[in-house]
Formats: sequence, structure tokens, C-alpha cells
Amino acid sequence: MASNIYSFYKQIHPPTAVEHCLYCNFYNFSEQNLVIAGATVLRIYRLTPEAEIPAIGEPKLKLECVQVFPLFGNVMSMQSVRLAGSSRDALLLSFKEAKLSLVEYDPSTHDLKTLSLHYFEEEDMKAGANHHPFIPVVRADPDGRCAAMVVYERNIVILPFRKDNISEEQEIASGNAHIASAVKTPVLASYTIKLSDIDEKVNNIKDLQFLQGYYEPTLLLLYEPLRTWPG
Repeated sequence: MASNIYSFYKQIHPPTAVEHCLYCNFYNFSEQNLVIAGATVLRIYRLTPEAEIPAIGEPKLKLECVQVFPLFGNVMSMQSVRLAGSSRDALLLSFKEAKLSLVEYDPSTHDLKTLSLHYFEEEDMKAGANHHPFIPVVRADPDGRCAAMVVYERNIVILPFRKDNISEEQEIASGNAHIASAVKTPVLASYTIKLSDIDEKVNNIKDLQFLQGYYEPTLLLLYEPLRTWPG
């Protein structure tokens, strides 16, 4: 039985392409890391100085690959978010067709820890289509209040984040393990905004971005009311 485990699929070499990248505090707030994603692989890099540090001027830096995480799907979009009470930044990873994962580095296992999983592939959101080449673009509010993801180019899913100030690690360090075990998920109940209910012309969302400096989370949408290609 073991000899037939690769009958249908066997990966000979891990993906080397770079499709998404960001700079965030992946491990802790004392250092920043370059996080890149390509196909089914997530790589974490650290900027380290060269062996010989010049006496004058800034030292030359090089990229050092610290960790590689294999994933069970192609990353379609990636964003970082700073959750309240956390000791590091978390990653929002979207997958085809409309799946979303919120993950964070776990120092106890030196691996990724899944904080929240979401699935938005309901039939009523597909509008009767069988093939969906749309990219589920995900964006995070700069103040860490919520995240938004485009679903099938005509819906936006909002994920509000909890605003607790005490993290699980702080509770464990203070000896309150029973309180830490009861720490709630950092993501509140999600909800969907059907854009056609707001304006029937708002369709075919190409991109979106949260605007800074607003009292409430505010989204800027780039959309195409009428497609410019016959497909």
C-alpha cells in the first residue's frame, strides 16, 4: 500500500516562484521579517549583516532564509495584521476559490498556528456559475479592526477582530493558565456585504484597500461596471 502513495501526485521540487511578499513582525516585535509566498510554500527571511562589517558606513545586509512552511493550497492573496494582545503579527492567507486562513507563528512548536478558518463558497454567492477564475483578494485594516475579502467579484466578506488587551502568552506567564485556556478567538463572527444591494453598478471588483485616518473602517473599491472583454 505504501508503494502506491504517489500514484496520482508527487512533488519532485518545491515551488520557487514569488507571488506575494510583505514585511512584518512575524516572530516578535523586536525584529521584522520578509515573508514571501509562492504557490504552496511560505518562506520567512531575516536581514542579517555580512561577515565583514565596514568601519565606515552602514553594513551590507543579506537575506537569510529562516523557515519554510509547506501549505495545502496555492496562496492567492496575503496580508499581515496586528491583533490586539498578540506578541507578533498574524497572516491572512486566502485560497481558491473563497477560503481564508488566519495563522500566526507559535514559538512553543516553532510552527504555524491556525487561529481561524473560513469558507465562503456557498452556492448562492456563485450566481449559478461553475467556473470562477476570480482572485479572493484580502486586505487588512491598518488599525487592526477588521479584514475584508472579495468573494466572486461581487461580494465582500468582513472579518471583525476582537479588541481584548491581554494575550494568551501573558496569561500563561502570570500563572493564569485556566484563564488562558478560555481566551476567545481573535476573530468575531463574519458577515457578507452583497454589493448589488448597495448599488447595482458595483460589480466585478478588481481591487480594494482600507483608507487610513478614518474613525470607522473605510474601503476604497476599484471595480468594472461593464466588462471590457467578451469572455
